[in-house]
Amino acid sequence: MSWSISAIGKPARVAAKVEADLARITYLQGTEAELKDSAAALVKKAVEGNTRKDILVRVEANGSASKSEEGELQTIQIAVTQLYGFAE
Repeated sequence: MSWSISAIGKPARVAAKVEADLARITYLQGTEAELKDSAAALVKKAVEGNTRKDILVRVEANGSASKSEEGELQTIQIAVTQLYGFAE
């Protein structure tokens, strides 16, 4: 299975969108679900830590899992970055 979310905007709105998007991902099981939930907590804390009024934040997160006779594989990527110098 795999999952992916992204958002760009003011930190408070991005935090709300990311939280809602990750909550809608309910088809995962086991370790993959645990990793997604951990990612949700980490992203929320990182986004809420951006309190400057002159920035936007970009969040991109994804994960995937697979099973085979040899075992399981888990992959997760999370990026929280700031955008400066935008015109309103």
